[in-house]
Amino acid sequence: SSAPRVLFAGDSHAVSLYGAIYAKRVQLESILVAGYSCPMYPNLEYTPEYKLPYGNNCNAISKKALNLVLTSKTIDTVVLSNVVPYNSAKDADRLSVYRLDGHPLTQREAFESGTGYLVGSLLKAGKKVVFVIDVPRLRADPRDCVWRLSFWAPKHCEFTLGETLSARKDYLETIDGLSQKFKGMEVFDPISEFCRGGWCTFKDGDNLLYADFHHISIFASVRLLSMMRAESYLSPWSREVP
Repeated sequence: SSAPRVLFAGDSHAVSLYGAIYAKRVQLESILVAGYSCPMYPNLEYTPEYKLPYGNNCNAISKKALNLVLTSKTIDTVVLSNVVPYNSAKDADRLSVYRLDGHPLTQREAFESGTGYLVGSLLKAGKKVVFVIDVPRLRADPRDCVWRLSFWAPKHCEFTLGETLSARKDYLETIDGLSQKFKGMEVFDPISEFCRGGWCTFKDGDNLLYADFHHISIFASVRLLSMMRAESYLSPWSREVP
C-alpha cells in the first residue's frame, strides 16, 4: 500500500504470514519489510554467516523496518514474525553472530537485546506492537506425509502438543520475559490453528497448513490473519477477500 497502516517485519516467516495479503486473499493496507534468515536486531553488530548477498544485509533490513515506522505518517501497527532463534537451553547459550558494543552475545542474549530494543523503540514511538509466536515445526516436509506411491510410504507428520511445547520451552520463557518487561507488547500465539485435542498436524482436511516443514501455506496465512483480525491484533480495516 502507498499508505500502509500495518508493517509486517521479520524473516521468511514474516513473508509466509504475509502470503495471503500478497496473494490478494486478504485485504489490508500494509507493507512488508523482511529478509530471509534475518532477525530484527537493529541495535546489534552483525557478522554475516552467508556468502550470498541476501544473507549479508540483515542490519540494513532491520534498520529499514524501524526507520520506516518512525518516519511514516500512516503506520500505527507493527507485526513482528521470525523463526524460533533457538530451542533448547543448550542452543540458547551457544554464541550467536551478533555483538553489542563489541561483546559477543549468546543466541538468547541476542534475541532479548535485539527484540527488546526494537519493541521498546516502537512502543516509545506510540505504535501498537504485535509479536507473533512462531508456528510449530514439522518433522518432515508435508509433501512427504501425503505421498500415495505404493513404493514410498508416507512419513508421519503429526506430533503431540506436549512435544512442541517442550521443544520450545526456553523460547517461550524468553518471550514471556519480554512481555513482562514491555507491557505494551501484544503476543499472538497461533498454536490453536495447528494443535487441537492435544495433537499438532500439518493439514486441515485436504488443505495443507504448511508449504514446507516450517513455512506456512497461503491457506494457513488466511486463517491466521483472519484470526488476528477477529481478536483485534490487526486494524479493523483488514478483511478476507471472497
